[in-house]
Amino acid sequence: MATLSKHSPDSKLAIVIPVDLPRRPGDLISKLERFVRAPGMAGMEIVIAHNDRGTKQDLALRRTLGVLPHVRLFSARFYTGSVNSGFLRNRAVEFAEAPIILLLDADIVSNPELFSECSNRVSSGEAPFIMLPCLYLTKWASKRLITDKISADEILDAYFSFRRRHFQHMASPSSILFLRKDEYWEIGGFDEAFVGHGYEDFDFALRLALHHGMIPICEDLLENRSYRAPLLAEGFRKYLGHISLPYILEKKIAFHLFHKKPVGDSYYQARAANAERFGRKVRDIMSRSSYDATAPSSLIDAFFSLCREVGVEARDYFVLFDTRPGYIDRLSTWTERFRFLIGQH
Repeated sequence: MATLSKHSPDSKLAIVIPVDLPRRPGDLISKLERFVRAPGMAGMEIVIAHNDRGTKQDLALRRTLGVLPHVRLFSARFYTGSVNSGFLRNRAVEFAEAPIILLLDADIVSNPELFSECSNRVSSGEAPFIMLPCLYLTKWASKRLITDKISADEILDAYFSFRRRHFQHMASPSSILFLRKDEYWEIGGFDEAFVGHGYEDFDFALRLALHHGMIPICEDLLENRSYRAPLLAEGFRKYLGHISLPYILEKKIAFHLFHKKPVGDSYYQARAANAERFGRKVRDIMSRSSYDATAPSSLIDAFFSLCREVGVEARDYFVLFDTRPGYIDRLSTWTERFRFLIGQH
């Protein structure tokens, strides 16, 4: 049985969130409720496609979110088996009515001022689409942010000051995208053949960027290596990173709240198969396109050039070169050090 709640009719932005609860349901429901009830969010259309597996947690989600007028909660048993975020995003966008959509996940922190500003930039034509960088917070910072013991500005200051207790890493590029709803379908929406974790967002972002001619077709586009330092990215991440770079310099950055990733979870194990599918799709694009010999060589060159262009000091952003492992500088108590030594950190 499918249920669809009401929504706010005046919103210019639809925030699209896929929800499936076979893992960490309590955490996701808590984060979603905090997100939709945050100050300033009632003026936005929030569309949630919910794969209802018929559990008590699914019922709790419907009862918690289905009563809010600005939330369009579409609940149905869409599928069984593994989580399919691309499928759920496609269903959510079908029900969105605002002309601009924002794609994000339930772990993202609400920021209505930032969301509205980015939506207006796309709506006005200032940017064809926006891909926000995303700072992944530690458990310590996540807890303090949601309990108002630390502010978003303090977290950003800590990041740019190399204080790693607050964050795990910066995702740039990320899967947080603002775009026109009609263009979502022009590029075919999300590929629903990606199942489990990973690469469905890279696939969508790459097709969107190519649609707008914002990245070149180059021999290294297929390279699939990630780095902790955003400015050292290679391959498709480098080219998508060019799109996010201006927003890092503006410090227009989203936050991702901490959650555990259980070892051996089939959801995360699916990432390898998704990477193979993504690689096949990129090879197909390259086989049908002529190469661009004028492609930018590195994000580092673009970074220093953009700093000069917008008038900021490059040294204030040197954390973007930081390649240290995520646990460095976070073992600040004896308990943390002991847990790290015995492999439980």
